[in-house]
Amino acid sequence: DLESALCFAFVIERDCFGETREIELKPGGSSIMVNQANKREFVDLYIDYIFNKSCEMQFQAFSTGFRRVINSKPLELFYPDELMLFVGNTHYDWNEFQKKTEYKGEYHANHRVIQWFWQVFHKMNEIEKKKFL
Repeated sequence: DLESALCFAFVIERDCFGETREIELKPGGSSIMVNQANKREFVDLYIDYIFNKSCEMQFQAFSTGFRRVINSKPLELFYPDELMLFVGNTHYDWNEFQKKTEYKGEYHANHRVIQWFWQVFHKMNEIEKKKFL
């Protein structure tokens, strides 16, 4: 029996400046034992606490400072998975990037200024292109 083997409740113990604190992973968690039926929920709540809730205040402070230094408006143009393409990739298909670029106003793919831009861009080395982005 998992419940008697582990003797876990829906809590996590954290050290706060030398003092051990018990934090409930859900309301009433200190009186709910982990068993076969709820073990998945326990793991999900445990992971959520470790990776999200436990550092939420620190992340908010970081985010506030980051937004004061960096203009976040350009970042809002992208979805997180699109940003990950730039951050997580080491190799880019620059021709595909050019094909997928959308132009506004009087500009279009065959506009003389746009053509000049891509000529200069494609002459850059990989590091310069990444810095440009």
